[in-house]
Amino acid sequence: MDLGFIGVIDIILIILFLVALIIGAKKGFLEKFRHLATGLIALIIAILFARQFADMLIGNGVFKESIYNNVYNNIIISEAFANGQDATSILTSLGFPSIIASYLASGIPADINIASSLANSVYNLFMVIISFAILLVGCWILSYIIKLLIKLLRNNIIIRIVDGLLGVILYGFLAICAIYIIFFIISLIIQIPGLEGFRDFITVDMQLNNSDEFRISKYFYENNILINFFKLFF
Repeated sequence: MDLGFIGVIDIILIILFLVALIIGAKKGFLEKFRHLATGLIALIIAILFARQFADMLIGNGVFKESIYNNVYNNIIISEAFANGQDATSILTSLGFPSIIASYLASGIPADINIASSLANSVYNLFMVIISFAILLVGCWILSYIIKLLIKLLRNNIIIRIVDGLLGVILYGFLAICAIYIIFFIISLIIQIPGLEGFRDFITVDMQLNNSDEFRISKYFYENNILINFFKLFF
């Protein structure tokens, strides 16, 4: 469909972009940025510091009685341990996946107390997992506190105006990214056999075969970063 100087898809894009700008002005930059960054930052912090935090907990013997002693007691009463099987087989008999069992058993000499060494390895692994979870939850709690602070800051009229303007920019950027992704998906869909009607609609509405006609949708389609990137390989 061609409405003359503008297409149906152009109208949809304009409406979506204006809605994004209005939401950005209302929501603001700080809250959206906090929301976007929380998951990534929390994950990075948890990955980087889980080992160090776990070492601190291990040094203070946190959960050692409940984890170490339980694993140790299960090992010494296991049939695999009684039969003198290797460390990997012992852990596997306790229900550990073979990959994890092999990892925990690696580097443990055969001439030492296998039960104690395996229990210690399992304890260390559990403490790293627990530390990772604690850091992750801690970052989310901190994020919630920051959210409350942002609400307090936005009570100031100047901060609210600046935050709103930055929100418009951020949401506008996110809208553009979404448009690029949508048109990348469309470029794949129109190649599917049996969708000639949809392909014809896109071609006419966006004036893809008319080099003299300008369309907003046509610009995003022909200058799509994702499409141009994949064209380098296909």
